[in-house]
Amino acid sequence: MADGLIKNLTISTTYRLKSYSDHQRQNWAKSKSIVIYENETQLRSFVQDAILKKNLGKKMYLGAVSKELSQRIKIDTGIDVEDYNCTLWADDVRHTLKKHGNMKTEELRGQRVITVDDFVNIPKIIQEYDNISYDSKNMEKPALLFVKTLNGCTTVVANISKGHLDLRVKSMRSGKNNSGNLAMLVNAKSLT
Repeated sequence: MADGLIKNLTISTTYRLKSYSDHQRQNWAKSKSIVIYENETQLRSFVQDAILKKNLGKKMYLGAVSKELSQRIKIDTGIDVEDYNCTLWADDVRHTLKKHGNMKTEELRGQRVITVDDFVNIPKIIQEYDNISYDSKNMEKPALLFVKTLNGCTTVVANISKGHLDLRVKSMRSGKNNSGNLAMLVNAKSLT
């Protein structure tokens, strides 16, 4: 009888970004450049303000990488980012939209344009990624590429800043709804 119960028992681990302590929030409360993530509506506003150039130079702290999420990332990539802050800078929102916000250009790449909704999904993509890879030659710093199938295959490129203990979202891109090519490319790259 006990064997039947044990066989049906499934262990589920929640991978998440952890919230900040009251002490951390108090330290950052007077900062003119740091915004602490509260909810999707606030993140949507932050992105829309970035598009309108209302908050340039500001960054949103989306949460810190929890021990469980860090362990998953380390198993998948060999990189330890426990307690790193996931950040989204207003300037990087604009950079992403400049690179991946033109319908004609993205169509030629076989991708779709990045939207405000994609930015709102960043925490979900990082916490619940389908694939991940480490890119040591990406942009100016090594990066983690988080891939999740949401309205197409969406990739979040987050630079790893060991000095600041940040995972800074530098860019995003997304394949079309019917294409899984981006995930396959990232997965193939991590295997080579």
